[in-house]
Amino acid sequence: MLKYCTALIFLGIVTISSAEVTTDNSLNQFLEIGDTLDISCSSEDTIVWSLDDTIIDTDNTLNITITVDGEVSTVTVDSVTGDHAGIWECDVGDSNLKIVVYVEAIITAPDSVELEIGSNLTLTCVFEDDTLDGGTYLTWSKNGVLIGTSSDTAEEGSDERISLIVDTLNIDVAVYGDAGTYTCSKTYACLDTTCDSDQDIVVYFGPEILNTGKSLTVPRDDTATLTCKVESYPKATVYWAINGTEIANTSRITATSEIDDDDVQIVTLEIKDLEDEDRNNYECIATTEFNEDFWTMLLRVKDPLAALWPFLGIVIEVIVLLIIIFIHERRRKGKEAEAEDEDDDVPVSKPVNSGPGEMRMRSVKGEDK
Repeated sequence: MLKYCTALIFLGIVTISSAEVTTDNSLNQFLEIGDTLDISCSSEDTIVWSLDDTIIDTDNTLNITITVDGEVSTVTVDSVTGDHAGIWECDVGDSNLKIVVYVEAIITAPDSVELEIGSNLTLTCVFEDDTLDGGTYLTWSKNGVLIGTSSDTAEEGSDERISLIVDTLNIDVAVYGDAGTYTCSKTYACLDTTCDSDQDIVVYFGPEILNTGKSLTVPRDDTATLTCKVESYPKATVYWAINGTEIANTSRITATSEIDDDDVQIVTLEIKDLEDEDRNNYECIATTEFNEDFWTMLLRVKDPLAALWPFLGIVIEVIVLLIIIFIHERRRKGKEAEAEDEDDDVPVSKPVNSGPGEMRMRSVKGEDK
């Protein structure tokens, strides 16, 4: 959508001679570009209209309509442009009225342009009415700080990445810092004075949340600090919420906001004396008139002794294991002792030798018989 920078037209009426020519118009009229200019003069004589000493006839090329109703002659312009700036005069010979009209030109440009980091940015303002003096060159500024003035050839601006040519501003390889409100303006001669026209273009970015973490674990009764960092132009409305509902400040919960040296918004949520009920998904929401972004962090609340429980579990497991080993060894040694006692009660018998020696002994005994 194009925005038109429209300015007021000053319309003053001055009586030069006799009162034979009169008007019912206010001596001071204020019109905007595109409004209707309607001037009437009354006289018993025939009224002749002129603009800058050029007589206006019915077949003029400026879309000026002249109507006569009795003694009243009316000049009408349905849509005022720079061509209608000048000294208007209704003349009846010895008497006349002079009407001076100042017209400011139109500059057309887009309301807003989205900044794409890493891409080239081009802004164009069109000075619509070249009938006024001063050419088509424009002066550019950003957030009220002068960048430079364009010419027929590319002029370097306040940054070597910026070039200005005729009605266009170019920025090579845009960065986040290039977001802002740019103003193209022009000062030019209009009759015996100077006029100014200007147009703002909002180069917006984001909002973009820079956070990367997804969860945070904090011991019960401690303080949890959740931080949300946002890059945005214009500055975003940033707040912390649960299920889309903004978190209100309380005696335990406080949200604060600041802007660092890199123009990054930092919104911090601090929760004191953590309770188990504080475990939840916390949402950072950033909104502007152009876009919205959000980020979610899970806050876990742990028992202060939580780190001790695993250690105690290991100790208990070791103790149980030692007890089991001890009992097992006691039982094993008891069984061995019982077995030894049983062995002591059994009589010892000599083994019968059935070898060759015994056979010889038997043979000798047989011979003795």
